[in-house]
Amino acid sequence: MIEVNAVFNKERVKKLSLGKRIGNMILFPIICAALVAGGTIALVRGTESVSQLIIAIVVLVMGPALLVLMGFLIRSDLKAEYKVFGVDEGETVMNFKFADKGFYVSLAAGGEKEKEAISYKSLYKVKRTRACFMFYISKEEIFYVPCDCFVSGTPDDLFKLLYGNKVILDY
Repeated sequence: MIEVNAVFNKERVKKLSLGKRIGNMILFPIICAALVAGGTIALVRGTESVSQLIIAIVVLVMGPALLVLMGFLIRSDLKAEYKVFGVDEGETVMNFKFADKGFYVSLAAGGEKEKEAISYKSLYKVKRTRACFMFYISKEEIFYVPCDCFVSGTPDDLFKLLYGNKVILDY
């Protein structure tokens, strides 16, 4: 049996949450820079009418405005993730025990323990990064299993167990 005891605090949740979204965010600054460049080029080349000038200014201003918007969205998303993990006030401890046909999750919340048994066959998908495994119970519900919190076994042992159960891993 492979066992993982994960302590989640704001810093860990921030790292996992941003790591999950980094692929989606890579193009965003490039698009913003292209808007600024396009607006600047249009202003430097000159405009023939007031409407072209207005369009050039709007395009120029859209780049920084979108970057600011992205910052607000990331911040609000992190606040939501903090609530999901219950780390607004401190830390949350989650224990994972991986067996042959499924795994158990127990959450220590307020001195009480909640347990949930999950079959590997019922998983929507599993994704592995350098930092963690992400067990998707559905499109929206995810269990994060950090690779640096293994008590018994290793991330490679978990990979072999999942592979043996024909769980398809997404990278």
